[in-house]
Amino acid sequence: SHAFGFGTDPTVPPSKDSLRRLQSEWRDIWVLVIDEVSTWSCNWLYETDKRAKLIKGNEIFMGGLSLILSGDFHQCFPVQATPLFRLPKAKASQEVRLGRALWVEYITETAFLTEVMRQRDEKEWAELLCRLRNNSCTAQDVLFLENLAKRSRVNLNDPNWSSATCLSYENKVCHALSERCANRDAALAGTPLIIWNATYQQNGSPVASTDKLRRAASRNGGPHAFHYAHNMPVMLLNNKLCGAESVQMGLANGVQGRAIGLVFDPREPPQPQDAQQITLHYLPLGMFVYVPTATVNPLPSLVPEVLAAANNDPSKIIFVEPTACTLLKVSAQRIQFPVSPAYALTIHKSQGINISNLIADPITRMPPKEHHNLAYVMLSRVRTSAGLAFLGPLPLGWLTHEPDPDLVVEEKRLMT
Repeated sequence: SHAFGFGTDPTVPPSKDSLRRLQSEWRDIWVLVIDEVSTWSCNWLYETDKRAKLIKGNEIFMGGLSLILSGDFHQCFPVQATPLFRLPKAKASQEVRLGRALWVEYITETAFLTEVMRQRDEKEWAELLCRLRNNSCTAQDVLFLENLAKRSRVNLNDPNWSSATCLSYENKVCHALSERCANRDAALAGTPLIIWNATYQQNGSPVASTDKLRRAASRNGGPHAFHYAHNMPVMLLNNKLCGAESVQMGLANGVQGRAIGLVFDPREPPQPQDAQQITLHYLPLGMFVYVPTATVNPLPSLVPEVLAAANNDPSKIIFVEPTACTLLKVSAQRIQFPVSPAYALTIHKSQGINISNLIADPITRMPPKEHHNLAYVMLSRVRTSAGLAFLGPLPLGWLTHEPDPDLVVEEKRLMT
């Protein structure tokens, strides 16, 4: 979507300058690949088709681009939108209906991949997950997972699981788990835990934070109160941290790294040298983030501590500044770093990620209609069953809830 210049509202057309830039970028490109198709909605397909026609200057489907979609409908659905496999409701918008019509008319060739790569080192685990996906778990599968949940139940202070990633359904639970992990890591390292709050604006003027603003902000990404521990894992939430070339540098939304330094506001009062916790009065001016998969233009100057924390490789360090995020439902903006602590991730954010050690949160209630998909995504992120632990007992509904009926019908249609 970012490659097509979509902003917060995909229905807003690009400016003349943006359109000229997009037409130049796409002039010699004739193949469009869309991954994680389960998260795509009917209205997104419609808007993407409309934008492709505008960029390519014709009325052919996708402007003449060859479209390749990949993914698994048994994974996460789009949030508060109609999945591509679902028949639109009677009151659905025209965009949803047209998007569904495009899907049925133009997506005509299907290839089903059968080789599992993520769990290739444990065949039995891969086969169990396949049965979970297809709602065909055996009594032995259920017993295995229930026993695994009992014997592998951990708390977040267990040193054997300190590097594990937690997965939960809700953002607020992930923020709470990340706060606990940041507190733990700061204490273990003997470094201060640093806390600061996001700031808010309405009509360009600062406003005090309220529960309503904080709830709206929580649904839009990172936490209101950022709990920072040196060298903590973070996830990037912006595709343009280093300008238009960010994606080419390996800095796309969802990429993970480690926070290795802060630049404080000069107005910040001095803090005691031996402080275990520091609450800042002002947002830091910047955060240094080490991204091992990135290749960026080295920053002109780095303090020795930051360079040492990145193993002396300046081409993998980016400088992140606070940015404004629009909160549409409350007509306000939140100013906070476009990164989120990555100790804990939502199930939706984890889709597509390989995790060696995973702590699953089976306690938080999930939508009944998505039990099947969300449970499958959560458990299938981990490579081996030995790398899986739980924060509580495993709900039987995770293993017995049937897939969405529309999904089953659409899968059969695609297979014929």
